[in-house]
Amino acid sequence: MDLSWSDVAIAIMALVLLAIAAISDVARRIIPNWVCLGMALLVVPLAFFSPRSVNLAGHFISFASVFAVTFLLWNRGILGGGDVKLVSALALWCDLLMLGPFLLFVSLAGGLLAVWYVALSAWAPFAFPVTRQLASAMTRLDGIAPAEEAGHAGSPDATGGEAERSRPRLTVPYGVAIAAGGVWVVLQHVPLIG
Repeated sequence: MDLSWSDVAIAIMALVLLAIAAISDVARRIIPNWVCLGMALLVVPLAFFSPRSVNLAGHFISFASVFAVTFLLWNRGILGGGDVKLVSALALWCDLLMLGPFLLFVSLAGGLLAVWYVALSAWAPFAFPVTRQLASAMTRLDGIAPAEEAGHAGSPDATGGEAERSRPRLTVPYGVAIAAGGVWVVLQHVPLIG
């Protein structure tokens, strides 16, 4: 398959956005809205310049079904809002045949990521300050404070005492798994490798 300059440009922009989403989620547990919007908007030139026909109805059904399910998961506190927006934007890249493998890839990557974080927290609790330092550095780039500086983790509780710090709640930056699935989706549309 011959790749046009537009295919390569779309793929590079998408891969950069996915890298930003993953890094931001690791550092601050926040996926910027503009990244999710950018991923969704890149579907337009992808559909326009794609050499194969694109069934837009299938892409919108994929988006709507993923958004509906992940919105319910967000409402129950299982997924973060950025995760919902990113996986929904990536579902817009998928027709109905690609949606299942995409979600399977994200689930497998998420499982590996969860195992990694549990092992990391058990065997190397000293590694988490590195994440806080990265979050502080990213704060200077876009002006958004990490959770600790914004008054969430480690802030005084309602009685005026210090919030419990002995064992911080382990959270997994699921945006990394979603971004990994997104890389798979992008490479299905624009095969840069092989």
